[in-house]
Amino acid sequence: MAISERWRKFWQSDSTRAAVQFEHWNEHITQDDIRVLFLTTLKEGNNVLVPAITSTELEYFQTTLGSLDVAADGQIQMASIVRFLAQAHGSRTDLIPSVASTIETLIASHAHFPFSAPVGMSKDALCRAIILGKRSANVLTQDDLRSSTQL
Repeated sequence: MAISERWRKFWQSDSTRAAVQFEHWNEHITQDDIRVLFLTTLKEGNNVLVPAITSTELEYFQTTLGSLDVAADGQIQMASIVRFLAQAHGSRTDLIPSVASTIETLIASHAHFPFSAPVGMSKDALCRAIILGKRSANVLTQDDLRSSTQL
C-alpha cells in the first residue's frame, strides 16, 4: 500500500484504533516515504490544502526536464540546471553562472526538505525544490501578511 494511502487510512480511522495505526505508520515510514508524501501533497493537495502547483506549471516542468542532463542513475546534473536558468533568464545570463554555487546550494537544500540528510537530484527532488522555492518567495508578501492578521 502506498504511503499516502496508509496516511489517509490513518486519518479516516476511528479514534480507538488511531493510536495503534499511528504507531504502526510511525514505525514503518522512512524519510523517503515522507518526502514522497510531501511532494504528492504539494502537487495534488489534500482535504485541507490546495495544490501548490497548477497542472500547467507541472506540464512545463515535465517538458523542461527533457532539456536537462540526466545521468544513467536518474540524477539531474546541477550544471545543466544552472545553464537552463541562464538561458531562461536572458537579462541575467551573465549573472547566473557567477552565483551558481549559491543557486546549487539553495536547490539542494530545498530538495532534501524537510530533513537535513542530502538526497540525490532526482526528478522528484528537483520538483520539490522548485515548488518550495517558488512558494517560499511568496510567503511574506503584503497580501499574506494582511490576511494573517485578519484571522
